[in-house]
Amino acid sequence: MKKPATRATGFTLIELMIVIVLAAVLVMLAMPSFTGLMQRYRVSIAATKIGNLLRFARIEAMRTHQIVTVAQTGTPDTGCDTASDEMDWHCGVDVYVAKNDNGGTQGPTIKAIPTSSLDSVKVQIQAPAISYNTMGVGSTAQKTGGAGNFGASILMIYVWPTALGADPSVVTAPLVNTVCALGGGKVRVVPQYVAIGNPNLCTN
Repeated sequence: MKKPATRATGFTLIELMIVIVLAAVLVMLAMPSFTGLMQRYRVSIAATKIGNLLRFARIEAMRTHQIVTVAQTGTPDTGCDTASDEMDWHCGVDVYVAKNDNGGTQGPTIKAIPTSSLDSVKVQIQAPAISYNTMGVGSTAQKTGGAGNFGASILMIYVWPTALGADPSVVTAPLVNTVCALGGGKVRVVPQYVAIGNPNLCTN
């Protein structure tokens, strides 16, 4: 008896091409969402690291009874140069013990955020540095100069994706984070832009 012919199973070339085209379309549709997700993740991680570094500096100042300052790194990775703008921290951040009572004159670095940890984000602060006194109270400061009035104000540090331009005020939340360094020493990370003239989000 002759056996019935068996039909080959599997995809035809046309069916396979249709599947590939549909997959490519779905990937293209998902890309903007994925890009935004990665940007939010990087911004959030960078802002959290900066906030934690400020908290560390405050605790260290109280523990050691010394002025401790947070400022732009003095040893950025090759190719990353922000020396002309001390309020641009995207090349890295250092914590160091100040050699005098007004927060200036950099001593040895005791903790740092390297350039690689701030990849693809911009970090802008309102003053070149933040110093903490022995009571854990913060102050704006110069990287190699004197500190301001301890506890006098709130200092904002803005973190946002490099790809979204140079102005954090036009970047929508949560693609911009604000690290609020409160005058009393506390630190808060807010997942949106906090205007300098309206810092209520930092304290609420």
